[in-house]
Amino acid sequence: MTTPSTVRDTFNQIRAGLLKTYVERADPIECILLATLAQQHVLFIGPPGTGKSHLVTSLTRCITGCDTYVTLLSKYTTEDELCGPCKLSALKLDRFERATAGHLPTAHVAFLDEVFKANAACLNATLSITNERQYKGQPVPLRFLAGASNELPDDETLGAMFDRFLLRTTVDYVKAEASWAARDALARRLGPGPRRRPQGEGPPEPARGAREDP
Repeated sequence: MTTPSTVRDTFNQIRAGLLKTYVERADPIECILLATLAQQHVLFIGPPGTGKSHLVTSLTRCITGCDTYVTLLSKYTTEDELCGPCKLSALKLDRFERATAGHLPTAHVAFLDEVFKANAACLNATLSITNERQYKGQPVPLRFLAGASNELPDDETLGAMFDRFLLRTTVDYVKAEASWAARDALARRLGPGPRRRPQGEGPPEPARGAREDP
């Protein structure tokens, strides 16, 4: 039987694991955990390569039976890509339906990268899914949606989409040397990996007894 104490303990364990994995990411981790509990949407703002999508993926792996949808939006993204293609079998019966399996309308958790670069058709579909939790009048199982953008939207037409994200936080590159040192220490505890040769260093010497090619 699930009790408030077991839920609290589970989330504390997830939080501790994420904090150990992602350095200098305390605020984004708290935001995404709060989004999970409150079933609200969260927005990550920051440059590329800061682990925004990886953080969302790591969290969804901790949730049993969670269907996740991840995509990168652009002005060329179509509603077919976002919500699924039309069903040919339905067209034969003079009905327009989409095969939504594996797309946004059937996801429990979604991550939309570059969310503010989508075209009007995709934004309109996303607005109803995130706000009313419906698509074409049908309920969707979405619990929360995480969006990411390199910058804040400067177009007034994007204000409605921006308002859908109740939780917002910035994600920047790791800066502190102590954070890098902690990550190196963790890598050493996990075991040896391939050694990266510093720039300018010659090739490693062959192992004793190894045959050298002429």
